[in-house]
Amino acid sequence: MEMSSRHSATTHQHLQHNPCRSHRESYGGEMGTGASMVFYFLVFLAEILMFGLLSLVLFWVVYYRGGFAWREDVAKEFNYHPVLMITGFIFFMGHAMLVYRLYRCCNKLTAKILHTFLYLMAVPCIVVGTITVFDSHNLKVPPIPNLYSLHSWLGVVTIGLFALQVTHTLVVGFFSFWILLCCEQGTAKFRAGLVPVHATFGIITFMLAIATAVTGYTEKAIFSLSESLCSEPRIQSLPVSYRLNTPVLFVWTCSIIKLFTSSCCVVHLSSYSQMPDEAWVINTQATCLAGLAILMGFLLYSSRYARSRHPVAIVDPPSRSHYVMAQKNYYYRETE
Repeated sequence: MEMSSRHSATTHQHLQHNPCRSHRESYGGEMGTGASMVFYFLVFLAEILMFGLLSLVLFWVVYYRGGFAWREDVAKEFNYHPVLMITGFIFFMGHAMLVYRLYRCCNKLTAKILHTFLYLMAVPCIVVGTITVFDSHNLKVPPIPNLYSLHSWLGVVTIGLFALQVTHTLVVGFFSFWILLCCEQGTAKFRAGLVPVHATFGIITFMLAIATAVTGYTEKAIFSLSESLCSEPRIQSLPVSYRLNTPVLFVWTCSIIKLFTSSCCVVHLSSYSQMPDEAWVINTQATCLAGLAILMGFLLYSSRYARSRHPVAIVDPPSRSHYVMAQKNYYYRETE
């Protein structure tokens, strides 16, 4: 009996401190009842915001913007852009990041597959959404210049970071799952070192996507809600040297201030400030994004909601014995 106790303590200590964990291990929740209630309530709010935002953007483009079309109507083709970007960057990517928080009792490999699947679902949405916005600029008569606004600049950075995330998920994930599997214990530290980098840049990409979407809503509201009263300010009216200068962001900030202080843009701002029904819908979507930034940041950064690092399954029993698990303690009994 004493030998069994010593062996149990040694095994439990080894399982706690062994850094080379298998990707097949399950990780149980360590939250108490109160923390669990708060966690799932916050997740419930985040789900309401994500589903509500997706519903609102669909309602907005169908009811107020005339629905969808392809290149025969570039104005309606643009409507794919907000819907697909919200679907890819916010809906699918948001759920992908919550996988490791929500499915706490599942096998870790299952969580990895679901996480990768949601990321891959976001890829076609973002690709098609990017194509539609370039088409709506290039095919319009007269054409609208590309990549001149703060929204577009933030979008380029966000898409670039997302591409790095997908590359990491596919390339590193593929090698670690198929090739590194033959020497899993030897590569565990290497793969574990990539996890915080991948997680951190995932959160950064998500927050940048929210900032990009908010600037996009603002830009669309100012331009579209007043187009019957005033033509949209065109970037061609600015000197070419402004567009080609190195400190472009500073120059554009000054240029936007100059444009918005002109008489034409006063009409833009005043019409938006009258708050028509469409303005309420647009502002509500931006408010949902702000709420998501707060909730997702708290859920993903709070250590109390992280998955436990202590495996609750996968043990190798000695010969002619088997382990029994009870309340995080491992012991074994001889086979009769």
